[in-house]
Amino acid sequence: MASFNVSKKITYLTLAGAALVPGGAFAQVVTEPIPVLPNDYPIERQGVADRYRPDYESEGLAVGPMQVRPQLGVGGAYTSNVYGAASGELDDFYLAVNPSLTVQKTNGGDNAITARFSGALRRYAEETRANETAFGGDIDSTFALGNNSFLQAGGSAHRYYERQDSGSFPTGALAPIRYSDLNAYLRARAGGSRVRLTAAVDIDRTKFSDAKYSDGQTIDQSARDRRVLRGSTRGEVSFTGSTFGFVELRYSDINYLRNFLDNGDANRDGKQYEVLSGVRLDSGKLRGQVAGGYVRRTFKAPIYNDFGGFALNGEVVYYASGLTTFTLNGYRNITESGDPNISAQFTTGVTAKVDHELLRYIILSGQIGYDRNTYRGYNRKDEIASVRGGIRYLMTRRFEVNAQAAYVKRTSTGAQFGPEFNRFEFGVNLVGKL
Repeated sequence: MASFNVSKKITYLTLAGAALVPGGAFAQVVTEPIPVLPNDYPIERQGVADRYRPDYESEGLAVGPMQVRPQLGVGGAYTSNVYGAASGELDDFYLAVNPSLTVQKTNGGDNAITARFSGALRRYAEETRANETAFGGDIDSTFALGNNSFLQAGGSAHRYYERQDSGSFPTGALAPIRYSDLNAYLRARAGGSRVRLTAAVDIDRTKFSDAKYSDGQTIDQSARDRRVLRGSTRGEVSFTGSTFGFVELRYSDINYLRNFLDNGDANRDGKQYEVLSGVRLDSGKLRGQVAGGYVRRTFKAPIYNDFGGFALNGEVVYYASGLTTFTLNGYRNITESGDPNISAQFTTGVTAKVDHELLRYIILSGQIGYDRNTYRGYNRKDEIASVRGGIRYLMTRRFEVNAQAAYVKRTSTGAQFGPEFNRFEFGVNLVGKL
């Protein structure tokens, strides 16, 4: 039942995540591979934030063989620095509207199809140039093949916004940059309880709209548009019933849709190779996986120098008690840059989060994070530190109230330094579910 449990967990995580005030975590434009091995841990043990609470969870609507879960979040928030300016900051209030719809169909056993549709709208009171209208949809399917083997396939189409605390945000840009992302994947796993092999392939296309600058100019961002074809394979061996060792190989073919940059230089087409080895465990109060290895980025055009280095990917959850969960995440990898003068960048980050169930219907959360971006062929280093806290109040099966506050500080050093700013945000929203 592992793969069905994955689909069920995704459904509840989606509903819980949509309840938060948007803007707590600004996504960096990183087109990582679809995870070659999804988190198929037993659903019986969940963290405080992710736990299913039958007294406060809506079961949705039964429509024939499908389960439908509509949800709407509406709230208001304040930000002290709308455009991420180093000086002359402009603060403002904004209205946030977050509709979502999850549809799931199961055919018995491990077979399941889940579709999710969502929107994230921001409407500022005065700084309307920063308004956002994000939306998208995902579909995931799982087909059991027997003997602990399965096939998974899916795809997504989204409109996102790249904000100022993304490591790839272009220097000098003013408002968030709209971009679209299309993705399709296929994943298969075979093996038993001691040895198993997983393979995956996915294709991702990202396209950027023009950037707006403070002097009123718009800058064409089409040189960043790219298509990435990736393949991954992973072999696992069980040391004990709860501990696995694994080796994972990844290959990415990176093709920019424009052959040349605005200055006439060739674009940054190339390949990326990754070799990772690690441990996956689910024992006692600990659950998670940690992998380290080597990543290398090569370029088709000789004007760019190939480079590589240490890669890291890990998440460990500590179940301190039935009321408190600690989560530690760490990563280091090569990512694409939004600046045409930079071939690529190393992105390193760590986050530590604690979730505590004060009462059955009140969940407290706190998180600290640190990200560092170093830019290849460019004398620049950016650092982003953040502190976040939130309260989730479960009123009934149909309604909940959420409040969240966040502080973000971005600094940049080097001869060609990037954006620097401080920002404080606070927001409250009401979520209704059927």
